[in-house]
Amino acid sequence: MSARRSILAVVVMLSALGLSSIASAQTQDQRNRARQLYTEAQALFDAGNYAQAEASFRAAYAAVPNPVVLKAIAAAQEHQGNIRGAIETYEQYLQVMPQAPDRAQVESQLAGLRSRPAIVAVSSTPPGAAIWVDGRDTGHTTPRDIEMTGGDHAVSLVMPGYESTEQTFAAQPGTRVRLELNLTASSDALGANDGQGTVGGDGGGGGGSSDPSVAVWVFAGLGAAGLVSGTVFGFLALSE
Repeated sequence: MSARRSILAVVVMLSALGLSSIASAQTQDQRNRARQLYTEAQALFDAGNYAQAEASFRAAYAAVPNPVVLKAIAAAQEHQGNIRGAIETYEQYLQVMPQAPDRAQVESQLAGLRSRPAIVAVSSTPPGAAIWVDGRDTGHTTPRDIEMTGGDHAVSLVMPGYESTEQTFAAQPGTRVRLELNLTASSDALGANDGQGTVGGDGGGGGGSSDPSVAVWVFAGLGAAGLVSGTVFGFLALSE
């Protein structure tokens, strides 16, 4: 009898939040399955197995799409270094729950994630080129890790005897990106040095020498430092 009262109370609460349709659409078996998956996911998260925890949280959400689980998914993504994914999941939570009682807290978490810098490992062939970012000299030469804010940036490399080259790209908050540029010897340098300093070609013709080879890889996320402070994963409708 007490269990039935508990379920009824939960349904009333969800209705107040505009989520009664979610609760009514689920069978008891689905709710039991979701609760089991969520409990397993919480244990995996606490043990530091964030990838497996995310998978189990997602499975719980698929069984019963309770918006609160999205916060747990986002936390697991953050601890894996998937900052972009965490941002998108928190945004999804706010879209699904526009009147969320913890909206201010989630928005604060989002602001913190969006402010995390990207680390761009800039290198060139040959090395030693001055690195400019968004029209400003960083004071560093390749190879070098450069910290940038999230968003669109233009990286330029300048080196005597070589044509300046520029590459634009979108830096994602909290990620590590490798940017490699091949510099092309200027025509004056080729004439004066009889071809010295060329990159990947002979001295004749040079059609396409103005198009440096560019490679950009996002090869690692920057892991979240420590557990998310104050995070509590309540499961609302799935808790007894």
